[in-house]
Amino acid sequence: MSSKNQKILYMGWLGYKNLGDELLWDLFKEKFHTAMEGQPWELTSTPPRRFIYGLNVDPFDVVILGGGSIIGQDSIDFLYNAMKKGKKVIIWGTGIDWIEKEDLKLIEKGHRINLYKYLSKGHCEKLVEVIERAEFAGVRGPLTYEFIKQMGANEDKLILSGDPGVLLSREQEVAEPLRRFEGSKVIGVNWGTSYNKIYGGSEKKVEGQLVKAIQSLIKKGYKFYFYSVWETDIDFTKKLYNQLNDADNIILDTNLHHQQYLLDLISNFYFTINLKLHANVISAAADVPPILLAYRYKVFDFAQSINLNQLAVSTDCLTIEEEILKLEQLIASDRENIIKNMRSPIQRYKNIINEPFNNLLYVGKQWPS
Repeated sequence: MSSKNQKILYMGWLGYKNLGDELLWDLFKEKFHTAMEGQPWELTSTPPRRFIYGLNVDPFDVVILGGGSIIGQDSIDFLYNAMKKGKKVIIWGTGIDWIEKEDLKLIEKGHRINLYKYLSKGHCEKLVEVIERAEFAGVRGPLTYEFIKQMGANEDKLILSGDPGVLLSREQEVAEPLRRFEGSKVIGVNWGTSYNKIYGGSEKKVEGQLVKAIQSLIKKGYKFYFYSVWETDIDFTKKLYNQLNDADNIILDTNLHHQQYLLDLISNFYFTINLKLHANVISAAADVPPILLAYRYKVFDFAQSINLNQLAVSTDCLTIEEEILKLEQLIASDRENIIKNMRSPIQRYKNIINEPFNNLLYVGKQWPS
């Protein structure tokens, strides 16, 4: 093993008070410090609100493309440059996003799409070469996997590793916030905004359907707990709460919690309804079935990775209220099997996503001459 003081760079979309990106960096740090205990290696991340822009790769020995939907032309260029300079490259549960709904449907059916609508031919070729030379190339879900496979990537190198957020697990009981709902089934709701950059193009329409579904579920005896995973979403969640105007049956949480507290809290819920990707990831990691408001490619990617296709409701659906009510009935009748079916791939991903740490980030390995 190399005795040199290795410098490790984690690439992540950090500094925007978005719990999803921050929790993935936190998980990587935690795993790194546990695995590398006693080693004089330095771990740093891309600067807050700057990502890789203006960053020099030369000082680093290992470059990690972290979790999140950050496969794009700029990140590919950075990784390719790092690889060409002899840096070791690891892709750690990364995904792709922004694929149009029509192409999503084609990929789901196993058909080829025009990749060059999203990445140039040159960038596709670079990513294929990066994956070929990477120490570990793990991607979030089957839709990301299929997209990259269509580029011509080596399937022996490309790994379906799952979202690293599934590494989270319950630590302690957090029930106090729900004390006044004791004895009732509670549904968690995560709402927010993507500035209408969603399938269907209208968050207002989705919100209107969600309001009706919540009102129907309250009539069935459910209580609700509203929470956010991005600072910007809090005002949108307040707006949803105010539309419903039902403080007896709904708790509004305007805090942005640490991921561990949120997971421990969610573990008390009967199920959740979530807009944001990592609200769904945390719910699944807590063994609580999520109804996924699938607003972009990345949500379908995650849903399919853990056998939750049937619980994903596309935001361009015209009958979202009805779909949510149908899924409530499905969860009520088959909750344990749903949990069992998502738990199996999650356990598999936990083993795969730990592989780079079990191999000490491959820093003792040399390129063949």
